[in-house]
Amino acid sequence: MEAHREIEERQALQCVIEVLMEELSGARKDEQQKRVAGLEIALEQNLSNAVRIGWLEGAKRIAKSLGRPLRQPDELRVITAVAVLNDDRVLMKKMEETDSIILRPEEVENLAERFGLRQPEPICCD
Repeated sequence: MEAHREIEERQALQCVIEVLMEELSGARKDEQQKRVAGLEIALEQNLSNAVRIGWLEGAKRIAKSLGRPLRQPDELRVITAVAVLNDDRVLMKKMEETDSIILRPEEVENLAERFGLRQPEPICCD
């Protein structure tokens, strides 16, 4: 159930991101600066959401559309913490190899508390 919810969250977030990125690319800065600023704020909020659910590819894509890399250490460390909480060994290994991020259990706990991350509930029943 939790995995299905995460998939739905990612799909919904991806749709929002695509619409926002289309709007951003179509906006002319000289005539629509307020609109562009609003879209950039929305993209930043969606970047934050992507980071909090541990969606590395989506977060990188949004950051790129904002003209910046993912912020180190915060954004990448939060994504790694989500990977640890979800026991996503593939993502944990990727974060270790590409960004040299390995978190101690107390760091994961601190990030989880600070950013409101949660460990998914078990899917199976008794």
